[in-house]
Amino acid sequence: MALSKFEYMLLLKHPAWLWVMKSDPKKIPQVDENTQALFDAGHLFESYAESLFPEGVTVGFSIDDSEMSYRSTPERTSSAISCGAQVLY
Repeated sequence: MALSKFEYMLLLKHPAWLWVMKSDPKKIPQVDENTQALFDAGHLFESYAESLFPEGVTVGFSIDDSEMSYRSTPERTSSAISCGAQVLY
């Protein structure tokens, strides 16, 4: 079975959720308009907050970038702090 990067990240965080996605996706409820609006607002706020602190260092993970994997986040956080970062994303 092939997995997308998103599915792989989901496997690392929530193996049971991935199993349900693959074996019985009808059990996963659709995101309603109100919930989607909350997600969208969160993404807008994130970019706004980052614009207030342009010196910030991104240590979060990205499902599109193997260099920024979920499992390496603690090490990258420690490294950024050791290098003097005052603001972390």
